[in-house]
Formats: sequence, structure tokens, C-alpha cells
Amino acid sequence: NCNNSFHHVALCDLYKLRVSTTCVGCSKSDRLCFSLAVPLPLPAHLVVFTRGAWGAYSAGSFVSVEMRVPGAVKAQPLGTLSAENRSLVWEGEWTDEFLEAAETLYHVLFSMKSALTLHLLQRKRSHQSTEDGPDTPPGSLHLAKQSRICRKLHQAGSPASSTPGEPFRSTGASPALPSARWGHSLCLIDPQTVILIGGQGHRMTFCKDPIWKLHIENNSWLPAETVATGKTPECRIGHTATFDSEMRRIYVFGGSKNGKWFSDMHILDMATWKWQLVEAKGKVPPLAYHSSTLFRHELFVFGGVFPLPNPQPDGCSNQLYIFNPQHSIWYQPIVVGDLPCPRSGHSMILLKNKLVIFGGWDAPMCFSDLHVLDLGFMEYAPVQVQGAVPSPRCWHASAPVSDNRMIIHGGYNGQRALTDTHIFNVDTSEWTQLTSDPFGSVPRAGHSILALASLDGGAEAKREGATGGHEVLSTLLVFGGGDNEGGFYNDVSLVPLRAILE
Repeated sequence: NCNNSFHHVALCDLYKLRVSTTCVGCSKSDRLCFSLAVPLPLPAHLVVFTRGAWGAYSAGSFVSVEMRVPGAVKAQPLGTLSAENRSLVWEGEWTDEFLEAAETLYHVLFSMKSALTLHLLQRKRSHQSTEDGPDTPPGSLHLAKQSRICRKLHQAGSPASSTPGEPFRSTGASPALPSARWGHSLCLIDPQTVILIGGQGHRMTFCKDPIWKLHIENNSWLPAETVATGKTPECRIGHTATFDSEMRRIYVFGGSKNGKWFSDMHILDMATWKWQLVEAKGKVPPLAYHSSTLFRHELFVFGGVFPLPNPQPDGCSNQLYIFNPQHSIWYQPIVVGDLPCPRSGHSMILLKNKLVIFGGWDAPMCFSDLHVLDLGFMEYAPVQVQGAVPSPRCWHASAPVSDNRMIIHGGYNGQRALTDTHIFNVDTSEWTQLTSDPFGSVPRAGHSILALASLDGGAEAKREGATGGHEVLSTLLVFGGGDNEGGFYNDVSLVPLRAILE
């Protein structure tokens, strides 16, 4: 609504982040102000350019470009634009104050916005010399050197994971630990061994130690990237890793990294510790933040985020895709019934030949609905849910705790990370909220829970395995995640299943 001939200011960065342009108004003085929202985390590159009739302004007018973050006292200058220099490329480093303020504001899922502000400084029509340019020459930057501010990560024994009382039990520290992370994948390859793949950590940097092996009995971590041969999958977030106990293989599918989306299928043969990139037939879109499970030797993948051409926002899926490892082919089954809404960041657990899908999000909506896909009929059966339904959430952790029950913990509701724990019984369609928190009071989202088999042959809980037979479960293992306030975890905790089910 500004009556001026300065058309607009456009912004883009090298990662093609979505931005919005807002005119924040004009003062009655010579100074005009334009503001654009920039999604967090703070970008590594900025390209700022102008369009319009510069001739409508007096000689020597220029645009001062600066970045503001709520909570930071001072704006950070990025440079200036003028009739002679109508664009600038910024590739500097943010000040410590900016990094701290941005980290405080950063939300795990919903991008809060920092503001790129441009001030049009129009010279008054006087006899001032045109050599009296701005303090900062056009296009130049004077930035403070960034120091490495490192927020303490929550490891076993740190205040964030200190003893909240039984039945929570920290396994203690080990000489080598994976970096703290969220959005990773975790899979159990035998009763005493867990494989960790991928993830993202402090300041949203991708982990440089993407693959680890955990020996549960002595709580020792071993970097596994150097052990495996073949082409290791590029580090990513929002992927899935699913273990086939009969074939002794891990299937790693999808995910994303810095605006790059993956639809590749990597297989890690646990007998040879060799990676294989599968040239699969059939069609499957690039997906991230989907869910997957193994059923009758095939990989079932549901939901997730997929990219759309700019300037459209990323889309969410509600489709089911199946990968057949024997023939290396993707296909879509015919599914009947009422499909769930498109979503990502949800959970999907296999119970009694049924896929139980819960929660997730499709911005700006978070879900608390539950859907059951009967794999015998390939039909979504209506569910009349009983009990206290969990609040809407995504990025929660989930695991089967018996043949007919699953557990969910934590997650993110669009504002904060959660701490509550719920159990769903697929036979009675009933939710039960645990009054005491077996995982402690630390908020977590993007973490993992695994159900471990009993070490002593006890029969705390039984469930039918994906390939037949029964597994005896006794313990839940919890790893990683974030608190939505800049903290990430790399602690391992074991929770007795008996204390949860009783």
C-alpha cells in the first residue's frame, strides 16, 4: 500500500527456501522500509536484488540491507544496494548474538521467521556532494568473526537425563559416543545389537558420524561406517531403516538433505557388511519423514513429504508403496476404505497383520487420529477409539510392546516437545495414558524407541513377529531426539517393560 515507484525487493538463497515478502509501511520521512521473512535456520548464502525505477529517487539514494532476529539486540548489516549496484551476494558468517537468538527461536518443525530488512535512504535534494556515500560501501560486508558456540548436549549423566526415578535407567557413558541427533533411524539386528543411521544435530548440521553399532550388553558404541564396504548412503534425515531378520539385511529408503530429496534404496547385508545401491524398477516418489515396516518379506512405506516445483510448498502423501526385494520392484497395491489424510512425521506399527497409523502433520495441522489398515483385506477399517486419545503430535517415538499393543512417547505439537506416554490396544481400540512417565520428564521429539527381546527367557510380553513366530519382549531402548529448544540427545536409556504394562 505504499505510493512509490520502488516496485519490490526479491530474495532467494541457494537452498531455495520459501520466503514471504511484506511491506511493513512507509514513514512520512525520506525513509522507506521493506521486510522479508527468512525461514530458520539462518542461511549460509543470501542473494538480494532490486527492481524498480531508481531514477524516481534523487542521486545518491541507496538501500541498506540488514538482518534482524527477534531477541538479538542489534541488526547485522549485510551490505547496500544502489542504482549502480542493484544486487549483492552475501556469504559471510553470523554474529554470536544472532546465532544464540536464532537457536532460541528455532522450532523443530515449523519454521519461525527472521526478518531481512531493507531501508531506502533517499538523499534530500540539496547541494551535498554525491561522494558522501554510505558508511558501508555498496556490496561490502563488515561482519564479526563467528565463534563456535556449543550448547551442551544431553548425554547420559547430564542434567537433562539425570535420574528421574525408577523405572528409568541410564546405561551410563561409554568411551565412544555418536553425536547427539534427531531424525535418525534405529534398528535392532539381534537381541544385543542396534544399528544407528543418519540424523541431524546441533545447529541443524548433518552428522559427520552417520553409522554406529551399539552393543547393548556392555553399552559400547562402535563407528560402523569404516567397517562396512560399498557405497555408503549419503547422510540424511527423515529416512527409514528396516531390518529383515530372515535375509539379514537393512533396507534404507528415502530422506532428505539440504533441499535434496531421496528415493534411493540402499541395502546393507549384515553377513558381509556390504552396502548395495539397488536399481529398483517401478515408480516411487522421493519421500522423507515417511514410515516403513516389513511384512511377509516386503517393505511397506506410507505417507511422507515429497517436493513440488517452486514456488509450491512441499506436499504430503497418504499413499502406500511396497518394495519387493526379490524382484527389486516398487508397486502400489489396491487399497479400499477411507484413506488417512496426507501426513508426515507419523508412526506406523505392525500389530496382528494390521498397520496402525497414528498422528503426524501436514503444515500447519498436527493430527491425533488413528487408522488401521487390515493387510489381509488391504482395507482401512473404521476405528471407534476409546479412552483418553493423545493430543495431536508428530515426531513421536513408537514401538510394539506386545502382540496387540503399541506405545508412543513424546513428539512435537507445533509449539513444544512433549513428554507424555500412551499405549494403544488394537483389540479393544482403547488408548491408555500412563500416569507416571517411564522415560523421565525430558521433552523429546525425533527420537527412537526399540522393543528388546528378553535376556533371561522371561515372558513379560509376546508379539507375533513380522515373519511368523513370537518374540518375547522385556525392555524398551530409547535413543536421541531433541527438545525443540536447541538441545539434542545422544543418551541411551533402558526401561523395563514390566513397569509399563503393569
